[in-house]
Amino acid sequence: MRIRNLIITTMCENCCRTFEVIVDQKDYLEWESGEKDIQDAMDYLEKCERELLLSQTCDDCWKCLYGED
Repeated sequence: MRIRNLIITTMCENCCRTFEVIVDQKDYLEWESGEKDIQDAMDYLEKCERELLLSQTCDDCWKCLYGED
């Protein structure tokens, strides 16, 4: 059972807005250590939340930079 018990605060490197993503600490550590890919460790997050953790790019900036898909 996943318990979202860790708040990750990150800033978009493009627009400098700050975001919080709440994850299960065990899942986060598995991803951060390289044990699992982010989509496997935290499949319950929205795609844009995972991208924010990976690239520090928010969904709005991602769409401006790369389009909708």
